[in-house]
Formats: sequence, C-alpha cells, structure tokens
Amino acid sequence: MTRTKDPLEGVVKVVHSSTCPSLSGKSQITYQIGRHPEGAVYLRVVNNSGGGFFSPEWVALDDIRKCIDEAPKDRPLSSWTLHPIFRGKSVNTPAFLSAGLVHEKWLRILRGKKRGLEVYEPKTFFAKVEKLTGAGTPASGRPVAQRKPAAKKAPMPKPGAAKKKAM
Repeated sequence: MTRTKDPLEGVVKVVHSSTCPSLSGKSQITYQIGRHPEGAVYLRVVNNSGGGFFSPEWVALDDIRKCIDEAPKDRPLSSWTLHPIFRGKSVNTPAFLSAGLVHEKWLRILRGKKRGLEVYEPKTFFAKVEKLTGAGTPASGRPVAQRKPAAKKAPMPKPGAAKKKAM
C-alpha cells in the first residue's frame, strides 16, 4: 500500500497530545488535536502500541462532528460511524480515533455493549478545544472567517428628526 503525504502535515499546529486505551483495551492509542492557521480544528491518530495499522492524516473536527450528528438516533454509535471520513484508509483508524473521543468524554462506551458508543459530554470537549485553539476560534472548529457576521441594525431615527432637516 502506497502512502500519500498528508497535505496538512507541517501546516496544522499540534495544540494537544494524549494517550489512552484503545476501545478493546489491548493497546494504547496516541492522538493529537491541532489548529490550522486559518482556525479550523483537526484531530489525528499518531501511534498505536499494539502495532495495528492506522492512517495518521489530520481529519477536520467538523467532519467528525457531522458523522456523529448524522448517525441514526435509534441505535448506538460505533467506530463505524466515523468510517466515511476514512474511506480508502486503514479500517482501524475510526476505532482508534473513537478511543480518543471516549478519552476526551465526547463519547462513552455503553454499559453491556461491547462495541456500542453514545454521545456523552460534547460541551466539555468543545470548551476544551476552544481553550486549546484560542479564544477567537469557535468550538465547532470552523475558522472565524467562515462565520457570517451578525447583521447590524441601523439606528432608529428620532421622532421629528426628518422634519427638522427638511426646514
């Protein structure tokens, strides 16, 4: 398998790195959170102590959030929920990244389910991401420049102001 160079390598600045158990508990996964100079937030898996293959490319936090938000609500999440982000990549990567999301408490493992996950504390995770990436960066991970500015309302004219100008 030929490995393509990640176009974001050297561009995205690592702001957090952590190690956690894999979902199976058989290895330790190291993942990173990074910030693009334009403000977008990315995550990636950088190590697996168990030797399983993974894709170390940066993936946009917005893409991860979209996969989780669009997952069917009538059944548990699984690492397969993140598979669309990693098409054509190692099938281990979604599970390894899910382990990081469990470690960050965005997701948690369902009791009694070997592979079932659920959303747990996303606000805590996004507050942490915002703190790590800078106060001007929205928690969603989108660059500030892509957000629509709030519409400014024109000041209301004072009653009678139009009559004074006309005279």
